[in-house]
Amino acid sequence: EYPERYAFALLDELLRDVTRDYGTSVSSLQPGGLNKKLEKRMRELITQYEDTENYDKVAETVEMVEKVKAQMHNNVRTVLETGQSLQELEESTEHLASQAQKFSSSSRQLKSNYMWKNMRIYIIGGIVVLCLLVYFFYPSGSGSSSSQAQAVPAPDTWDQ
Repeated sequence: EYPERYAFALLDELLRDVTRDYGTSVSSLQPGGLNKKLEKRMRELITQYEDTENYDKVAETVEMVEKVKAQMHNNVRTVLETGQSLQELEESTEHLASQAQKFSSSSRQLKSNYMWKNMRIYIIGGIVVLCLLVYFFYPSGSGSSSSQAQAVPAPDTWDQ
């Protein structure tokens, strides 16, 4: 028994050929008007569809080509998505690099500010220590020479 799907495939291909070659003029033809014109094409189709084993191999090959084609579409889609992911990753990396640059410059500025603040504290501390040293180690006018200097009595006490 001949498989029904092959018979319908043959008829479908014949219909496409007739529609392509004759279009709407088919309806104006007399009964049997296409017999001679389509006899050669019909014999080709019958020969082609006669060997179902060969037709199955062709169908199998076509199916395999469709599967490969679908897989290639998936691969291309994946590559495009990966490309977009890589682009997003690159943009993120550039953003992080600029943030790192800003952080580095602000940290250098902060370090400089604290260094000057500490320097001022050291200078002020040094001045205070120097003043204390001068005060304690250098004699002033009221220091040890006070015993040598005699107090002079006030002029109103001279009469007594």
